[in-house]
Amino acid sequence: MTVKIRLLPDTLVNQIAAGEVVERPASVVKELVENALDAGAREIRIETREGGRRLIRVSDDGEGMGPEDARAALARHATSKIRDLTDLHAVATYGFRGEALPSIASVSRMRLVTRRAGDPTATEIAIAGGAIEREGEAGAPSGTLVEVADLFFNTPARLKFLKSAGVEGSHVADAIERIALARPGTGFSLRQGDRVVLEVRPAASRAERIADVMGPDFRAGLLPFELEAWGIAASGFLSPPDRTFAAARAIHLFVNDRPVRDRTLHHALVSAAREAIPADRFPAAVLYLHLPPDAVDVNVHPAKLEVRFRDARVVHDLVRRAILAALRHWSPLPGVGASRSPEPGTTGVAGPLHAERVQESLERFFRRAPAPGDVWLGAAATAAGTAVTAEAALLGETMAGAPAPPLRYLGQAHDTYLIFEAEEGILLVDQHAAHERVVFERLRALAEVGEVPAQRLLVARTIELSPARRARLETRREALARLGFEFEPFGGNTVAVKTAPAVLREDRIEGALSAVADEAVEDDRPGAVERALRLALATIACHAAVRAGRRLSEAEARALLDQMVGTAGAGTCPHGRPVAVRLALGDLERMFRRT
Repeated sequence: MTVKIRLLPDTLVNQIAAGEVVERPASVVKELVENALDAGAREIRIETREGGRRLIRVSDDGEGMGPEDARAALARHATSKIRDLTDLHAVATYGFRGEALPSIASVSRMRLVTRRAGDPTATEIAIAGGAIEREGEAGAPSGTLVEVADLFFNTPARLKFLKSAGVEGSHVADAIERIALARPGTGFSLRQGDRVVLEVRPAASRAERIADVMGPDFRAGLLPFELEAWGIAASGFLSPPDRTFAAARAIHLFVNDRPVRDRTLHHALVSAAREAIPADRFPAAVLYLHLPPDAVDVNVHPAKLEVRFRDARVVHDLVRRAILAALRHWSPLPGVGASRSPEPGTTGVAGPLHAERVQESLERFFRRAPAPGDVWLGAAATAAGTAVTAEAALLGETMAGAPAPPLRYLGQAHDTYLIFEAEEGILLVDQHAAHERVVFERLRALAEVGEVPAQRLLVARTIELSPARRARLETRREALARLGFEFEPFGGNTVAVKTAPAVLREDRIEGALSAVADEAVEDDRPGAVERALRLALATIACHAAVRAGRRLSEAEARALLDQMVGTAGAGTCPHGRPVAVRLALGDLERMFRRT
């Protein structure tokens, strides 16, 4: 009988492996640079020609190799990083599969020159298409040099898939930027043709390296974040809500100093940012996650670009909390630093709080339109640190230690935008977006302890919904009850609303409930319940806040400004729209050519 199954020759095996590891010149650069880092290099120099298709040269000042190790490194699955299976679950290095060098050598003309510090000469090995052409001694400094020429010369089908030199060169630059951000203590130099694209010396901190790689102007606006729990540490920098991008290219993720692509980390970061930026925009971010090696599997992708977490939900929650903390400490107001959220059910300004005053304010603000002259944005107060009722917390009192900055109120434009003069320019505030954030944060604080005030309607309000909206409301009935909504079937797709959040005027109940139904979707990803609750709160806050086109008195405008200062995340509304815009005095002077 004819034998159909045969062992593949080593050359073909290496070329197949190269298809997994070497996708393009940037893949070669990544593998060689990671090998240099594992060798303890403090300075790494990269040169390319024609985007890396013609030549890639990577040299380092690492420990180098002797003749035996140099020859062994060119064999498949040869590594110094793993001895048994237990080592695989505690990998702390970049390269450990033992595939990079033989895979690269199988699809290129490669030259390896390496010397240990104590050896009199270096070892030189030249390979073409996986076959050793020559081997001998050479003169070279300690460290390792790898030259890769004519990539894919023997696999023309792969060569056809490469893009132009400019495109391939940009991928190389992106790869080096990511590695440089991961390893601030190492210097990197990238030369493409005759042009130096990147040159950074070893940096003292991550912030310094970010400035070196991405520019000092970029670094100046980033918000730092740091959170550690459950043996996991998340830290890094995030762009403020007034500085976003149309794509997610400026998001860099690192796990144990390894650049990765990971959906759990990306979703945690972006979903948290959605509290402060619109759905079609993305932040810039550099996220460093550190956790025990046995809590993450780095062996799920041939090129080690992806990871798998032992407990993805814990990682997701930690990263999300770290990002939210950074966003809630950002303020667009000049001269205002970090703010803190009030404890649920408490406020911090001085002065007595009487139940009659609370009820009067609730009647004026929550149940009917404000009367002329009412400071309906919150006049009630309490002794510092004293607990108050849930209804009082909804009034949005200013927190102690967060007085409004010294701004002069100039007026209101188009009954929508409040104008304040600051020492360094002009501040424009969107009254609806600002009040929406204030109400949202107060509601969220109360929802966390199940104390959102509800009003029982004297006459149940019937609302007719589409079949899809009606079905979605049923899936969120329990969550809506926590927010003050109680409803029951009233025939067909009509529901009878019996109670509603006290913050909503009765004529806004239908719009708010319909909007909540539109946003209720099935979601089994980490944090789904929290996101659903947040969307519902944001919708309620939107329908409860003062509308655009409403004339405010100066007292009301100042009350709103005070509440912004004392509210976490006041830079944007809960849907990500900006709350305030600053016009710097220097910009105004340039507009009028005074400088």
